[in-house]
This record gives sequence, structure tokens and C-alpha cells, in this order.
Amino acid sequence: MGVPKHKKSYRRVRNRRTRVFYHTLPFPEEVYVRCEECGELKLPHRVCPNCGKYKGVVYIDYTRRQERRKRKLEEIMKTKV
Repeated sequence: MGVPKHKKSYRRVRNRRTRVFYHTLPFPEEVYVRCEECGELKLPHRVCPNCGKYKGVVYIDYTRRQERRKRKLEEIMKTKV
């Protein structure tokens, strides 16, 4: 495995870490828009995390996920009793 021959400068280290830092920042409130389907706040040009739709098209079917979770919970409860 390679070993660094020279110390990384403060600037190079900070430049590399900026991507990590900026991804952890919350978005400002003015960036959010209302979902056309459910009215919840969401980021623009992205699928709504509440209903799973974008421009009227379903991309994430949350109803199927919820049904699947209910079935799994019921199976777990049956095995415990």
C-alpha cells in the first residue's frame, strides 16, 4: 500500500473535505417548494418523500412498502407468541 512522501498542505486537505461538509448542511427554507399532489414541502425537481410522485408520475410506491412492513410485523408477532 502506498505511503505519502510529503505532508498534505492545509489547503489541499480543506479542499478535499469541503464536499463532505457541504453535504451535511441543511437546505435553506426558501429552497423548498410545495408538492403538487400532497402539498408537503420538498426539494425542487425531486420526488416527493411523502407521496413518492414527481409531476404526477408515481416513482416510489409507498403503499406497497407500508403493506410489506405490516406483513413482516404480523409474521414477527406470530413467531413470538
